[in-house]
Amino acid sequence: MISIEKPSLKFNPYNFPKDINIILISKIEKKNRNSLEGIISNYYFYKNNLGYSPRLKILELLKTNQSNRCLEEKIKGFSIILMLDIEKGDFPDYCLKEILDLKGLLITSNSNSFIERERTNLSLINIDRQEDLESMLAYANENTWNKNIVIDNLLTKDKTFIQNLWEEFGRITAKTTTVSETKNNEEILAELLLIKRSKDRARELSRAISSPIEYLPRRRGDIDSIFLSVDLLQARTLKPAIDYNFAESVGVYVVPNWENEERFLDIEKDLEGVMLIDMPIKLNANTPFFDDSVIKRNRSFAIGYDSYELALILSTNKENNINFTGMTGRFSSSPRGKLSRKSLKVKVQGGKIKNLNF
Repeated sequence: MISIEKPSLKFNPYNFPKDINIILISKIEKKNRNSLEGIISNYYFYKNNLGYSPRLKILELLKTNQSNRCLEEKIKGFSIILMLDIEKGDFPDYCLKEILDLKGLLITSNSNSFIERERTNLSLINIDRQEDLESMLAYANENTWNKNIVIDNLLTKDKTFIQNLWEEFGRITAKTTTVSETKNNEEILAELLLIKRSKDRARELSRAISSPIEYLPRRRGDIDSIFLSVDLLQARTLKPAIDYNFAESVGVYVVPNWENEERFLDIEKDLEGVMLIDMPIKLNANTPFFDDSVIKRNRSFAIGYDSYELALILSTNKENNINFTGMTGRFSSSPRGKLSRKSLKVKVQGGKIKNLNF
């Protein structure tokens, strides 16, 4: 089992910032609240274990901004900025300039490439589900042959993105579809895998010879993998439907929707054989520094928690050498100091989650 690490314990707390600005930028108040709880949780860990308790200044930017300035006063010192689910149009250019002039850490969650093109003193990192999609598709490309089927839902709406990326690998997407609560999964899979055609051919032959026949429905044989971009609850119903329709030998890859905070079970019988990618904290990672019952396993909490850990490392480790497993994934830095994060890939075997790689 993967364990959450605490690399900042190796540093001298006297070198940590005396003041930390927490700047929350999200249109969804719940995400601000959960990410702040993650920051505060890690704050109290270091207060209780190392006696380190910086002064925190907390600002919810979109909520408090009432003028033509984003920051009502000059902000000094180290800042943690969480820009969650913000698109370029949500954030005026003058606001972005004020933020990028600060020093510290900026975490985004929408593949904000427009920020990466700007000059800034901030360390930047993106924690985004789209990166998980790309990582899982690359993994599937290495472990399957050619054709796939893509299934998304009404929230993810990314079947076209997945199809286009798969075709960039030189692969083929045979079929795509969108599932909803009103659709019958077995009927959807039967249509995608051409089971219905097999049954129709048998009925036509029976009518042609005017006699009932015994037959075993057969699925199309050119599908190597099925890619599910859906809620975890939907994945638990789709995988048994896949097996029921004679596709138990097809590789099934799952990227759960991040808006659904459903936890993985200790035994996942309905996901047997699937490959998944998600944050370690969502995959029941071990939290050796905490009572597991008090850890919140939602993604915004995990982002806030990891942001505090990263902030302590960045403020102390002048070379910005980073390599550790946080709640949201495996963090690393390039020789030039660029930060990156990778979610954990796993496979369900015997109902148990088995780690593959980051």
